Amino acid sequence: MVVEQVTQTRLDEPSRCRDLVWSTVEDQDRIGPANDMLPVKNETSQTRFEGLIYAGQHVFLTGDQSIGRITKLLPGAAGQVSYLVVRTAHLWGRHKLVPVELVRDVTPKGVWLSIDRRKIQELPDYKTDAALADEVESALWNDEVLRVTAYHEIDVRVRDGVVSITGHIMGMMNQDRVESAVGKVKGLLGVRIHLVADDKLLLKVAEALVKIERVEGKHVFAQVENGVVVLSGEVISADVRRLAEQYAANVPGVRGVINDIAAPGVDLDAEDQRFLQPAIGEEIFFHDSLFGFVKQVIINRNNRRVVGMIIQGQFPDKQLKFGSMAAGETPAPDRLEVIPVSVIRYLTSDSGFLLIDSTEITRYQKFDPASFVAPDADWVPPYPYCTDDVRFFGEK
Repeated sequence: MVVEQVTQTRLDEPSRCRDLVWSTVEDQDRIGPANDMLPVKNETSQTRFEGLIYAGQHVFLTGDQSIGRITKLLPGAAGQVSYLVVRTAHLWGRHKLVPVELVRDVTPKGVWLSIDRRKIQELPDYKTDAALADEVESALWNDEVLRVTAYHEIDVRVRDGVVSITGHIMGMMNQDRVESAVGKVKGLLGVRIHLVADDKLLLKVAEALVKIERVEGKHVFAQVENGVVVLSGEVISADVRRLAEQYAANVPGVRGVINDIAAPGVDLDAEDQRFLQPAIGEEIFFHDSLFGFVKQVIINRNNRRVVGMIIQGQFPDKQLKFGSMAAGETPAPDRLEVIPVSVIRYLTSDSGFLLIDSTEITRYQKFDPASFVAPDADWVPPYPYCTDDVRFFGEK
């Protein structure tokens, strides 16, 4: 199995976001390159039969023995066909993965392979993307260390047999465990690794903070957990404190910065520094049981933390009470509202609960597209968001 590892996070993150739009629909076009578990060695066979192979063709083995039909074509790194999915007629209707390098000839009668019946039986069975994703998830869960330290910080996506694994881990030892676990899953055509290790991230953050220590002569301490940086120590001013926060947030791979640095005039107890990441599409429930869905998140550029949510839902106007809606009146139309994370009571993996009623949204900023800006194309969003998920406060 070929494992693609990405070491430059700024290059990795856009690839991760591209991978996140992959679905388990088997016939979608590939988005981006992928490595093959069974490398295609004969490039000539790929170009020679390009455009001649299609689903529905009969497949023959050496000796003119009919074996079945092609049901699907799987693309490779450059978009060309790399694998044939062949439904065998005599092996209990199993679907076999056949590398295109095994194609010997293509005629009007069908596709001819260069292997015999015994070899076709030895080829791996084809599995759907959904089945492979389930097996990868189970493999990660069955590792007792990953289950405790990394399982909930890792995303698994499979498309066309290629698994993309993204997220944050404690250290490179966990990456070895991830690779080992995934390597036990049969039928994968490739593995993409997009993991950021806390130990490596901590070194980069420490290097960034050296600038503060050299100029101000004050030590700033950092800890990293699942990509979240926690700063502590004491500096001479609030401006230096903000500068340390920005230096840490600018390190590639940092999800967010919690700033516990003491400085004159700064009340640490008064700041809401919870690290909350509402998922896009997550249900958010108000105290009166109405709910909306997270459309986008608003991020503070200086610390990469989510400070607000753009919620879509049927919210009552200030004059319209929840009771009248329940009595059968026409429901309020869908609209977008801006809710600060400070009113979040708690989040679960698929829903969030607020401290306020839906009628209280008028206390907060109404969504106005002109009041928000999209990130620049080269800005890398914190995991698990993609660029389109994020907005900043500020006029266009």
